[in-house]
Amino acid sequence: MQSLHSARPHAALQSFVRAYAQRTYVLHEPTTEPSLPSVDPVLVFLFGAGFKVCFPGGGIVTPHHATIVGANLRFGTNLRLNGKVDLFAIFFQPAGFTDLFGVPGRHITSAYHDASAVFGSASSLWEQLAEANSFAYRVRVAEAYLLAQRATAPVVHNRHAANEILSRRGMIRIRLLAHDYGVSVRQFERDFIKTVGATPKSFARVARFECALDAKIANPARTWLDIAVALGYSDQMHLIHDFKGMSGNSPEALLKILGDARPPALVASGGDDETFRQQ
Repeated sequence: MQSLHSARPHAALQSFVRAYAQRTYVLHEPTTEPSLPSVDPVLVFLFGAGFKVCFPGGGIVTPHHATIVGANLRFGTNLRLNGKVDLFAIFFQPAGFTDLFGVPGRHITSAYHDASAVFGSASSLWEQLAEANSFAYRVRVAEAYLLAQRATAPVVHNRHAANEILSRRGMIRIRLLAHDYGVSVRQFERDFIKTVGATPKSFARVARFECALDAKIANPARTWLDIAVALGYSDQMHLIHDFKGMSGNSPEALLKILGDARPPALVASGGDDETFRQQ
């Protein structure tokens, strides 16, 4: 049995946060699902046992009660679920966690960290969320905390290339983006790797994959060919090849595996362009 709830953030937090989600499992036998490549750092709070992360090559990690998961640029990572799992997650904009907590993205990209070691108040926040008796109340607790954090965070005046890549759904030539920032392509790539912990090309590839998946979930009647064209893939086979490379599955097979597990508020957060969504 599984329940899923999600919500968009307060307007004052939308430049930092994409969505909130809560998933509750009661499983009588172990199950495995893919941990999809994603450009979003996620702060995950666990209130039950039975949750493990399995990496390619055989490594297994049991997340802490409060875990910060950087942008997931690993391919082939899986989640192993068993027993009762109750989790609440905050999905950040690509640079949102860095802006609020001052932690460079390169330190958390493709990694799982004990959130209490990253910012000391994580344990207190976990306790408040654990005592909350509903998803709506957990959102209010999280928003109060994040709004207070926003008030004390350093004022950020710089644009964030990672946020721009997501807002353009990965459809951006790195050469043109470097030109917009007034630097050479080589300097832009060096700066991006230093800030984010990945190349801009690999980051853009994951952003486009994520947006393609969300486009189909948002509008199931839309064809993969139409999505491929809208997102700048050379053809539908290019999109299918990308999906297989990132998830090990064809687009349709991946949708069947995911079921309704993708938080609707997260899907909606990347689909404000009505031309693209075609809804």
